[in-house]
Amino acid sequence: MEKQELSPIFNKRYSTKEAASRLGLRPQTLANWRFQGRGPRYLKIGAKPIYREEDLEDYENAHLVDPEAVNASN
Repeated sequence: MEKQELSPIFNKRYSTKEAASRLGLRPQTLANWRFQGRGPRYLKIGAKPIYREEDLEDYENAHLVDPEAVNASN
């Protein structure tokens, strides 16, 4: 099994409220998604989920829509 690199300690971490704000969602939506196994990756430290900046960026990039590609397929 390949070992993943640990993120540098200076990378930003977000609470559920902060991550939801960044993504334009309600905190409850992220809570629901965690329960459903959806949404961006997160760390579970104790009882609190923590979102890493790079995981939020990956999630945003995975949902990026290119309007030209959408229009070309129609």
